[in-house]
Amino acid sequence: MFEAFEAYELKNISLLKKLILLIIFLILFTFCGCETSNPSKVAEIFLDAIANKDFELAYSYIWPYDTDSLQKDEFIKKYESIFSALSIEEVEVFDPFVTTDSFGTTYTYSASYHTSEYGTYTYDFSMDLKTLDSVIYVDWDQSLIFPLMEYEDKLFVESIKASRGEIFSSDGELIAKNDYGHAVYMDVTKIKNILSVSKQLSTVLGVSQLEIIDVFNNTHALNKEYARNNVGIINTFSKEHFTEEEKALLLGFEGIGIDSEVYAPIRYYPYKEYFSHVIGYLGHITPEYLEEYPDKGYNIDSLVGKTGLEASYEDTLRGKDGKIIYLSDRWGNRKDVLYEKPAEEGMDLILTISLKKQQETYDLLASNVYKDQKGSVIVMDASTGAVEAICSYPSYDNNIFSFPVIEETWQALNSEEANQPMYDRSTQGLYPPGSLIKPFTIIPSLEQKVINQYSAFEGTIVNNQWLPNRRDWNSPPITRVIANASPLVLENALIFSDNIYFAWASLKLGPDDMKDYLASIGFEAGFDFDIPVKRSNILNDGSECYPRMLADMGYGQGELLVTPIQMASLFTAYANGTGDSVMPTIIKEVKQTQGNKHVLIDTLTQKIEINDVFNDKTYDIMMPYLEGVITRGTGRRVNMPEVNIAGKTGTAEVGTSKTKEISWFAGFWMDGSYDRLVLVALESKEHQGGIKLTIAKQLLTP
Repeated sequence: MFEAFEAYELKNISLLKKLILLIIFLILFTFCGCETSNPSKVAEIFLDAIANKDFELAYSYIWPYDTDSLQKDEFIKKYESIFSALSIEEVEVFDPFVTTDSFGTTYTYSASYHTSEYGTYTYDFSMDLKTLDSVIYVDWDQSLIFPLMEYEDKLFVESIKASRGEIFSSDGELIAKNDYGHAVYMDVTKIKNILSVSKQLSTVLGVSQLEIIDVFNNTHALNKEYARNNVGIINTFSKEHFTEEEKALLLGFEGIGIDSEVYAPIRYYPYKEYFSHVIGYLGHITPEYLEEYPDKGYNIDSLVGKTGLEASYEDTLRGKDGKIIYLSDRWGNRKDVLYEKPAEEGMDLILTISLKKQQETYDLLASNVYKDQKGSVIVMDASTGAVEAICSYPSYDNNIFSFPVIEETWQALNSEEANQPMYDRSTQGLYPPGSLIKPFTIIPSLEQKVINQYSAFEGTIVNNQWLPNRRDWNSPPITRVIANASPLVLENALIFSDNIYFAWASLKLGPDDMKDYLASIGFEAGFDFDIPVKRSNILNDGSECYPRMLADMGYGQGELLVTPIQMASLFTAYANGTGDSVMPTIIKEVKQTQGNKHVLIDTLTQKIEINDVFNDKTYDIMMPYLEGVITRGTGRRVNMPEVNIAGKTGTAEVGTSKTKEISWFAGFWMDGSYDRLVLVALESKEHQGGIKLTIAKQLLTP
């Protein structure tokens, strides 16, 4: 009895389980049947899967029997690549409508692709639905991605390259231009024997045979995929690289050509060494630069300004690339533009420097210096700060950086043996100013009434040497070079550049007041020029301004260091008659090409660098003395009867051997008809500095 009941119970449990399973099956069948037999539901599930980027789920709902349909992996890859390229973040479907007729069911809808970079794309779609064994499928093709997209169409995302702004001299000459070098290319459809051709080309071009074969193979592969890329670039060369005979030889190879209009864009500097330090050059971007400026649209292939104006005005010159997104058919024909952002052209720089004056200045410098002599010359308008010429010698051809530069060439350009032609002495050369600084170091003594213009030197000079009578003096005596500054008052001391007088005045002033004054006129402060300038120096770190250091400072030695461009700026305070020094500038105007117009964006305005370098009374005292330097003092070789000139010479010893010197001159017109200022700084051997006056006189001649 018990056993019979147990068997009955087990039988009922088994039937119950079967009943439960049957119910679950019926529920699932009913649910799935509703899902796969309802056209709207199938369309919604498919589109939801696309919107959620679940492309594998979406693929499970498409009609599986179409030979033109993509395989699953291809389907997923296509959607992923398009969504990624367009930065699609959200898909919004709206206005659905279902129609059914004898031909089948159609689900029409509108959809918007919301992207993070390119805005929103909205299209109208039409989705056909097919039925097999009561199951509805999406009859998918590429038009469900974009309405005009067809089988084998491709989506392209391309940059529209912005033209870099160009640079012009003040007289309208193009001195940094967008140009083309020579590109040697091959048309792979015309190359019959690449092994033979590559062997011969390798010898002519200096390119390895393997590199040439790689170009051939890679171009062939692209041509096969896109049916439009049959040209491969073997290498690019400078505009002057090939002789006419070499060009003829290259063109004798079937399938080989030389292009100078499309394939080898370069930055070209037609005046080479005349402007190389000012303009600088472009070079390939570094990973560090990319990391520092991640949001500026650069990539690993970008070119950026490395030195000079090309670097300082990188953001102004480079422009902003545009972008175009379009559909292309299998033959490479563009059929539908989805997005287009025009390129924003770079802005042009119009300089204050005239080509004629720059060439004259550089040629004067180059033709007058002795062997191994180096130097800098600056010509500027002292009233506006407009630089008319700024030259550093020796110089270099900045066009070489349009192509890879080998290490040996780079080392030669920066070597001491070659006098460092890449070194810009006008802005990077830190030199002791020597006597050139005397018209400034005397000012705090005058304006604080430590001395007056008639104050005579109070010490005793023996054999042109003075040993200060101070308990804290434990250094050698001060020596003067010229012995005819008698009586030794300010006028004669300045005209004949007597070191003893300026050392004496500085010691009477004291170290704190001297350092404060030098700081007030810009020493050890940043110098806001159009290209970087090294910071000037009063004292080295850790140094103290003990008495000998202070005395040396009064005549421009000690640890004082300054660049030629900063000294030129200081002298504008005298040259323009205001007591205010103006900031030199190289940029006259900034313009931009907009359509067929050259639109003015910005223009030069005078910028005061230092207010009140000296007061009016000091100016009235000093100006006749500066004129006396030219008429009867150390600068008399510059004197001309047809124009009144004032100025100051200077010589500073450098190095422990004292056999090298920095030889300075700054001079300017006094009659007000033209505010020209000329500064010359030469790195010379001892007693070779006199040519500074030859150069300056020529540049100051009306």
